[in-house]
Amino acid sequence: MLSQMRIRTALLALGLVIVAGLVVGQTQRAGAQAPPIAPRIFSGSVTVGGVPAPDGLQIVGRILSYETVPVPTSGGRYFQLIVGPPNNLVGQTLTFHILGVELTAADFVPGFQGGGSATVNLTFPQLPPPTPTPAPIPTATSTPVATPTPLPTATPLPTPTPLPQSEEQTVTVETTIQGSDQDFDDWKDAVSASFGTDVEVSSGPIELTTTDQGLVVEMPATGLTAGQQVTGDLSATVGNFSFETTDGQGTATMDLGSGLSVEGGVNLAVTEDGIDVILQEPQLIFMPEAPDAGSLAGGSEDVQDIGVDFQVDLTNLPDGASLEVQYAKDPDAFVDRPGITLQLAAQGVGGVIENPDEDVAFVVNVVKIGITNNDLGTNITTMTVSKAWFDLRRAEDKDIFITKLDEDGNTFTLLATCTPAGDVVECTVEFTDDAGGFSDFILISVAEVGMFTAAPPTPAPSTPTPVPTATSVATPVPAATQTPAPTATLVPAEESDFAGGAIVGGAAGAIVAIILGIAGYLIGRRGRSAARA
Repeated sequence: MLSQMRIRTALLALGLVIVAGLVVGQTQRAGAQAPPIAPRIFSGSVTVGGVPAPDGLQIVGRILSYETVPVPTSGGRYFQLIVGPPNNLVGQTLTFHILGVELTAADFVPGFQGGGSATVNLTFPQLPPPTPTPAPIPTATSTPVATPTPLPTATPLPTPTPLPQSEEQTVTVETTIQGSDQDFDDWKDAVSASFGTDVEVSSGPIELTTTDQGLVVEMPATGLTAGQQVTGDLSATVGNFSFETTDGQGTATMDLGSGLSVEGGVNLAVTEDGIDVILQEPQLIFMPEAPDAGSLAGGSEDVQDIGVDFQVDLTNLPDGASLEVQYAKDPDAFVDRPGITLQLAAQGVGGVIENPDEDVAFVVNVVKIGITNNDLGTNITTMTVSKAWFDLRRAEDKDIFITKLDEDGNTFTLLATCTPAGDVVECTVEFTDDAGGFSDFILISVAEVGMFTAAPPTPAPSTPTPVPTATSVATPVPAATQTPAPTATLVPAEESDFAGGAIVGGAAGAIVAIILGIAGYLIGRRGRSAARA
């Protein structure tokens, strides 16, 4: 009897050891499955052989055996190189390369860490000379035989092909004010009436200049005393510049043409040479002409009306500066890898773009020449879109945002305030600080991430009660109802460890059952042997 107990105890201990080993192994495997790191996005300039890189070079990042998706160079820069290596490569050195010629940049990132974005300017050596292409060997040409010319058939008129973007609009700044002789005569009469004395006014070009006081227009008038107060009403229009004041304060507008103007409050200051009109907190107002949205390719068919207005704080207005504007419904026209760029913008506001073809209304591309964002400030942007597009997006519980993409690949996304105006809706945001100035502006609709979580299974519907047919002696028999198939239930991520534990527990239970069965067999056999003895 004592021997039977020892055998049973030993076998049971062996089973517990096996179970413990399985549980520890499963725990180690579960702990090894760490979540992947967040990717890091790189942008910057590219110099090859001491000059800006030509367009179309393919830039990749590498960490040991890992290689990113390549991005092309454009305008001497690369944009949004997404680096997301496996976890075991975190902390290793990230290098940059040009595909095809296998050049390695002198710049690298030691100790790579994921998350966020960074600017890394890349310097490469000279590109190798291209391999000469051998000239093709001419082949003998047979003498053509004249064939009868068929009679021409009527050719139908081609259907106009939608354009990828609208025609370019260019506005050039001219800071010189050219007035007519009548303009200067009217100015002389206004000054004489305001000050009660005769003044002399010379006609000629007037310049808008930038001074320590801000933007200033020096209106000519001799015969006044410097520092003299301006009282009463004084207004004038000379060329494309006009102002209205009362007691030396008022407003002014300078129309630069093609929807571009400068507006702001003004103070008047009397000098020995005339009256300075000093613009207070001037703004550059830009309302480029809206294109026919139906002529643009891609995008949502619900977008038939588009437009944009800008009100930008102005600190300096260089003479000869210009702005070039184009519209597009397909973001591929101006945005590099728009799918990734706009999804990152949506994620930044806690949402997702469900359908890029419908959720992206249109893009406005503004190129600055001779003027930088340092000359500009806060930008109040209003993008106008068809009310049909807006209503459908709001019916899907989506919010409307405007995303600004600057030259360095940074995105700024703000929730828009939208106001209906007839058949269109005007959506407005205010970009401040580093987000100010001009670049690319994109009107999008964003859904909350929670809208796309798996819904719980729908319970099986109850069998409907059959309706008796028209008068009949026999009792109507209800039709057979097919039992609906059960809906698959998604297992939440937090329950996946439990599923693994159930597998381990089942395997361990099976092993213990086998061991106890063997033990029972051996003990029973020993007992039968003893009984025969």
